[in-house]
Amino acid sequence: MTKILNEIAKRSPKQYATIIRNRNEALLAALEELYAEYLAWCDEKLDVYNSFNRHYFIRDFEGYLGCPHCIDTLECSSCLWTECLQRLRFHARDESCIGIKFDGITLADLGHNKYIQFSYSITSEIITFKIDTHSNPRSKVKAEYEHCKRFLKAHIEWTKLPCWGELC
Repeated sequence: MTKILNEIAKRSPKQYATIIRNRNEALLAALEELYAEYLAWCDEKLDVYNSFNRHYFIRDFEGYLGCPHCIDTLECSSCLWTECLQRLRFHARDESCIGIKFDGITLADLGHNKYIQFSYSITSEIITFKIDTHSNPRSKVKAEYEHCKRFLKAHIEWTKLPCWGELC
């Protein structure tokens, strides 16, 4: 884990780790379920390719745990992420959290996905699969799925650090 993630964990209440882990484990399970559903849909679609409605796969998952850091402050400028980045002499800005890497992937990176949209908000988290299969994007969808999965697994591992809450 990076110095930034260690610092944020140390300065965050220990229960935040549990909230973040539960949120991301639910997101990972939903991501895997939606991807499996997409693959099954693709296989089934081959049999009924003449139906216009079968060219679009749209599914989503929304959870309601949100971000404990956001809920705590309600303003990015006073968030612990921004504070820690400033303390470590990094350029901090609003929504500092979206630029932090988890296994080399940032939340901002996931925002550039074409087929699998992924987002956190103060009180919720959303994964949306929105796929127009006319162009047969199966390999691109798989790449986005793997990207999201790596991000979530690294985020979950971060919550298992023993240093959570040390400086609270």
